[in-house]
Amino acid sequence: MNEVGIADTPDKIKKTTTVDREGKFEFTRVQREKKYNMVIEKKHFCWVKDSIKLHVKKESRGDMTVFEHVGYRITYDADFAFKLQTTKNGKTSNVDVTEGEGQFCLQEAGQWKLKPVSDCAVFMEEEAVIETDEENHLNFRAERVKVSGSIMHHKEEKIHISELRVQVAGEEALLKRKSEDRVQYSIYLPSDVNTRKLVIKAYSNDKLLMFTPTKADTEAPTAPCIVGTDFSVSRGLMLEGQVTPAVENVTVTVKVDEEIIETTLTGADGRYVFGPLPIGQEYKVWARKDDYIIEA
Repeated sequence: MNEVGIADTPDKIKKTTTVDREGKFEFTRVQREKKYNMVIEKKHFCWVKDSIKLHVKKESRGDMTVFEHVGYRITYDADFAFKLQTTKNGKTSNVDVTEGEGQFCLQEAGQWKLKPVSDCAVFMEEEAVIETDEENHLNFRAERVKVSGSIMHHKEEKIHISELRVQVAGEEALLKRKSEDRVQYSIYLPSDVNTRKLVIKAYSNDKLLMFTPTKADTEAPTAPCIVGTDFSVSRGLMLEGQVTPAVENVTVTVKVDEEIIETTLTGADGRYVFGPLPIGQEYKVWARKDDYIIEA
């Protein structure tokens, strides 16, 4: 049974009484011509108001104070905001759960199934079954959190999803085509992952595909979804050549407008290779080695 308290000064209960089985309560010997604050014990119930101000006048004759019960209170602690699916007798509705400590009300008595729903996390407990005739406090904790981002390319470049790879913290991410020029990657990692040192790398088995950037560290996320790096990809070209007769360890440099793009060394066969390099630019190749005269 709930208790009701009465106070004539703020936050100082003067008397308490118990609500009977018919939902009635009574205070006797209440001083007249005074203002009181009546408070009902919350327990696991929801009330329209859990405190009511009352002015007992000289001519008062048993004034009636009504506390209206509107449901059953569920308290919780959550790492982040999400929707909670509530089901009873086959009927389902959603409750908005906010980050931190909070509460919500279930209107009907009985057994309820509660299921947290989020595209950003996998919860430690996928479903809870509760009874409204007892106090319920729920802890919503994520077991795994989602890391996601995009790979963009020009529509004219026919890049197939099978040519692309993304690793997040060393694990292969799932790729999904979202539009003609956009592929989404996503992966669920343990919730205690150190996101400040989370390395995301885009690559391909096709040597002609170029990624910008090739890899990056993520910023600290907004829980629970971790927004990963967005990459762009394009098809480039390989620039190959040979120094003849074959000379090993010749320094070969490729430039665009006197800006050095890449530098490499020739192999034992005198060959060198650069790339992938962006298509549509004019490249100049320079080769040098001490004590050698090398001409194009």
